[in-house]
Amino acid sequence: MSNSIQFKVGTLTSAFDECRKQPNGETIDQLRANYFIDAAMNERGVSSAGGLAINPSGLVNNTKIAKEKEKHAKDMIFALKLMNDRIARIEANLIDKYGEDFAENLAAGYLDDETYKQLMSIEDKDERRRQIAQVINEGIESGTIDPDAINENPDFAEWLDVRNETELNITSQEVENSQSMSEDANLKDDFGSLFAIKP
Repeated sequence: MSNSIQFKVGTLTSAFDECRKQPNGETIDQLRANYFIDAAMNERGVSSAGGLAINPSGLVNNTKIAKEKEKHAKDMIFALKLMNDRIARIEANLIDKYGEDFAENLAAGYLDDETYKQLMSIEDKDERRRQIAQVINEGIESGTIDPDAINENPDFAEWLDVRNETELNITSQEVENSQSMSEDANLKDDFGSLFAIKP
């Protein structure tokens, strides 16, 4: 009987040792998160348990950075919303003065036939206006459209300026997001190195 018990205990110990050598990734992640939370809440610099050494000081700084990034993103969204509201007011004014097709009529006077036809094939009116403004602004930048001719009408000049500023801000935000994703990937690598299993 004692041999039977020893055999079972020996088998269980072997099975446990084998499982311990090949831990479940999710379980390790949960342990790491719990150790980090415990260390952060108790304001300890290092938390060590179960063969894991966690130094949360860098992670606390990363949390501050993440909060700053979130605030910056919210500020950008708010600024873009204000610009979109401004565009809506300008376009409402242009519709009152020049009619519903003010952008299409402007495009007809400055763009070549092929570009004009491509833009007219865009069904969504807001998207068509956005792209008309973008193509005209690109023409002004490249020198194919005379900026003085556009500036003769301050209504259109303002609309194109605000549209251009909005596009530049959106592009800038996309670049920041791309860089942030790259930085987050690096932070994730750094984060992983904080949780190295001790030999």
